[in-house]
Order: sequence, then C-alpha cells, then structure tokens
Amino acid sequence: MTLRSSSGRLLLVVGLFVFAFAWVLAMGLVAQVSAGSRAKAASAPRDDGSVKAEVSNLERDNFNITLALKITDKAGNVVNGLTEQHIDVYEDGELVTEYKKFVPAGQGPVRVCLCLDYSRSMNGKKIVETRNAARAFLRLLRDQTDYAGVYVFNDYQQQHKTEEKLPIGPLDLLRREQAWDGIMFTPLADGSPMLETMERGLYGLERVTGRRVMVVLTDGMDTDEKEAVLKNKRRVSELAWNLGIPLYMVNMSTDEADEQMMRELAEHTRGQYHKVPSPEKLKEIVVSIGQSLQNEYTINYDSPNPVEDGVTRKVSAVVRQGGVGTQAQTEYKVAGVISTGVGAKKSDSGVGVRGSASPAMVFFPLAGLLGAMFAAPVLIRRRKSRDAEDASPAVAPRPAATTPRPQNGSSRS
Repeated sequence: MTLRSSSGRLLLVVGLFVFAFAWVLAMGLVAQVSAGSRAKAASAPRDDGSVKAEVSNLERDNFNITLALKITDKAGNVVNGLTEQHIDVYEDGELVTEYKKFVPAGQGPVRVCLCLDYSRSMNGKKIVETRNAARAFLRLLRDQTDYAGVYVFNDYQQQHKTEEKLPIGPLDLLRREQAWDGIMFTPLADGSPMLETMERGLYGLERVTGRRVMVVLTDGMDTDEKEAVLKNKRRVSELAWNLGIPLYMVNMSTDEADEQMMRELAEHTRGQYHKVPSPEKLKEIVVSIGQSLQNEYTINYDSPNPVEDGVTRKVSAVVRQGGVGTQAQTEYKVAGVISTGVGAKKSDSGVGVRGSASPAMVFFPLAGLLGAMFAAPVLIRRRKSRDAEDASPAVAPRPAATTPRPQNGSSRS
C-alpha cells in the first residue's frame, strides 16, 4: 500500500467521521427546533385554587392518545357538567384542535381486576372486611358498561390453578353471583404468591380495551424466594407500565407487609398506594377508589405531531370554569433514534422508565463502525503479507561472480 493511498484512505475516514458527527448534531438540532416551533404558549387561566385537575391515566396506541382526567373542587368533590369546550389539550404547547371522543365524568366505562389476599394471615377481621370491601366495590360497577375480574392468591389456589374466580368481562347478574361466590367461599391457605397472581390478572386485562386498573388488597408480602420476588416484581411492573394499567396497592397495615415494594409498584405505574389504618376503614378506601375511577373525564385524540422522532411529548390539559381554572400535566415517550434527552431514567425499582437517547449514544456507535471499516482492510492486508512471507521457501545465496586473474610474465614470440 503506497503512502498516497494510505493518506487518501485516512482523509476519507476522517471526512466520514466529521460527517457522522455533524449529521447527529444536526438531527438533534432539527428535533429541538421542531419542538420549539410547536411550542405555542398555552393561555393558562387564573388559578385561584377552586378547581384542581390531575391526569390519572394516559394510554397510547401508536399516536392515538387517551387521557383520563380527575377534576375536583376545593373540597375534593368531583366537578361535573364540564364539556369539551371547558378543557383544552396541548402537546408540546400545540393545541389539539379536534377530539375524536369526549366522555364526561361519570359516563366512562372502567375495566377493573381485583386481586385479593387469601393467605392465613388474613384470618379474622381482615378477611371479613376484605370480602365486604370487594363486594361494595363491585356494587359500584354498572352492568354491561363496566368490566370486572376477581383473582385470589394463596399457595393452594396457585397449585390448583384456581386463582381466577371471575374472568375479566362485562358484568351482569350471573357474573356478579359468580364473583360473590368466589369472594365469600374461597378458604384461606398458606403462602402469598401475590406477584404471580397479579401478572395473570394483567394478562386478563390485556385482552380488553378502555380504562383499565388493577386493585390489590393484601396484608403482607410475596412469600416466594427473594430472587424470584425481585424478578417477578420487575416483570409485573414492566407489564403494567407497557399496558398502561395503573396498580392500586392497598396495604392492610401489618408489620410484615412489604410496604416499599407496594409503593414502588404503584408509583411506577401511575397508580396509588393506600395504607389502611384499621380493617374497618378498608371498605371506605376501596369505595373511594371506585368512585374516583368512575368520575373521570376521558379525552381521545390523535397526536398533532405523529412522527417517531424519539422526543418525549409534554401533554397539558387546561381546565377552564368561568374566569378561573387550572392545568394538569403529564408526558409520554415516542420511539425513534434521534432525541434531545440525556439518557433513560430509572425508577427506584430499577425498571427503565420514560427517557431518551443522547446524540452521543448515536455518534459513538457510528464512529466505532467507521473505525472498523478503516482498520479492517489494513489488518487484512498485513495478515496476507505476513502469511505470504511465512509461505515463501528459503533461497540459498548466489556466489559472487569472479574474474580470472592473468598469469605473470610475457609470451615468446
């Protein structure tokens, strides 16, 4: 390989490096400018504290978004009677001009999976109040409109694969009786395979659409081996997050309860964690959860920016009532290679959550690939040259040519 060809190859690779770096930075800048151009400031109403709003859930099917909003007054009572003219939704500051569907509070269907602890530690008042609370919750749900499922967990139910007392489906009189039989007549037993039963319930919810939640009533912890518990916790958390199903974890308040795990599952999935001060308070808490789910405003719309650019979208819901109001915010992550983020975040449970890749995460792999493209031909050529030298036979040195020396003396004439 001549010096000129080496220099040319080096210049070519350096040029490719510069191009890759500039391309990554340019694409990141384009994403930032694009997001900035969409950022038209939302005219927020005057917030005097009389109205409060919270995004209780966000579900995404590609670029079709469904928001669930909880709107209350200063006393915590649900604000009814709002129409789509009272609520504006913005993505990255850009107004969503058309809703595909708007469901007022109290009219939206819900799909609920109840997971109930039937381990021996629930004996006495706790199981009595759990049964009362579960039945009260089901009474709140509407026939043919709302869906429900009931799962119970202990080792006996798991071994006999009878955790599912009521499959997820629309309620009617027959299914209510089936649910109540499972709630009232399932006996207690050893063990508490909570996470595995929750996973099975989540797969049941996966088969239906709409506002889906899981409510778990327990007084303790998962009794599986520690490594299995950590593995199952991660799997349940990821599954619930990917399906957009919040986990409502209700702790019956015992010293043995794994409070940290329940908090992390609720927080990571945008659910709620409740600690019950006494068994008698359980029904009140569970009923309040059911009422809250039913009194949500639901807005379905198509994203105004349906581009997989890797940018995390900021969603704001601005609520106006008269001359005052408030706003609630959330976000969701869009798939894509280029992003303006600085890396994926981690929750306390170690599960990756909303985040995005930095330009460096794109540039360095490209740089490595270009480096390999440059180095590979050189290494191959050197290897061939070395192999050729090793394969050539040894040649004996040729003797130097000699000239005959003239003899001394002169010839006779």
